[in-house]
Amino acid sequence: MRTRLVLGALLLAAAPLTAQESRNHEVRRGDTLWDLAEHYYGDPFLWPCIHRANTGLVANPHLILPSWNLTIPAPGADCREGGVVARAVPPSREAMARTVFYPAAQDPTADLQLEDAAQRPVVSAREFLAAPWLSGPALPVERARVLETRGREAPGSQLPQTAHPHETVFLSARGQPPEIGDRLLLVRFGREVPGHGVIVSPRGVAAITAVDGEVWTARLIAQFDEVRTGDGAVAMTQAPDLGTARPTPVDDGARGSLLGFVREHPLPGSPELGFVDLGESAGVSVGDVIGLIQPERPAREQATVTLPAELVAEALVLRVHAGSATIRVLDVTEPVLTPGMPAQVLRRMP
Repeated sequence: MRTRLVLGALLLAAAPLTAQESRNHEVRRGDTLWDLAEHYYGDPFLWPCIHRANTGLVANPHLILPSWNLTIPAPGADCREGGVVARAVPPSREAMARTVFYPAAQDPTADLQLEDAAQRPVVSAREFLAAPWLSGPALPVERARVLETRGREAPGSQLPQTAHPHETVFLSARGQPPEIGDRLLLVRFGREVPGHGVIVSPRGVAAITAVDGEVWTARLIAQFDEVRTGDGAVAMTQAPDLGTARPTPVDDGARGSLLGFVREHPLPGSPELGFVDLGESAGVSVGDVIGLIQPERPAREQATVTLPAELVAEALVLRVHAGSATIRVLDVTEPVLTPGMPAQVLRRMP
């Protein structure tokens, strides 16, 4: 399990902003513009508001240094990006919660303490947006395709050109022109899962900055995987707001089966991503927990003896569609998880 160490949680020392005031923020070790925007506005995608207010000090938005004093525009201030006005909103209680790790007593040299997991949603917005899904009978409608990226490869390089976070990408139009500021999800279409469509893998989020006929210019504002020429751009689904709700056990949850994993290899484990044939039609929702079950089977040493069915893995639902759901393995006791094995909802969101 990969854990991100974040010391920027010292943000909590600051008092919440009102809709009318702005304030200064002293940068502490681990702070990022992304995290500052999430804390003060409740939306990390509004980090350019803070950057534009501090361009005299912050030349590179990827790098802010401890002891710098940044101006944080008021939550109700207009955030202009590419000519479009986006209204920043006051942070919600969830947005103001601590990150996973934070220094004790607000002292960056103190021991780290673990945040109460109950203060974080079971599935974050980023996890939802980055989760692959099965297309079903029809592929999502492509609004555009990545035409070119403003990459940094060396002259004469034979490596595929890829985009980098916050870089410009050029899209070849395939649908109705977007509005400046619209966000599109960049995706790549993978292999087919028989009866359930192809795997659609999100690569990042692009914000439209200019529309010039058949070419749309966008900035890569979030990246989950490599972005290359030919990747598709589709409408972005809004992540559900789960708040601090937690799934609770159910006696007889919906039953289905494991369809497979995004990566095909013989020993999947935590935190592997996969798919089950339980979707919206079965009442499954984001945040539910599904069990994978080893069915009854003959004992290896004594074939006349039948071993009972047993729960061998638990998985968290990250995304749901009509006939399938995307899962992330949380815990596994039997590494051989095979397509077709029974799956059952163990805990459901309220």
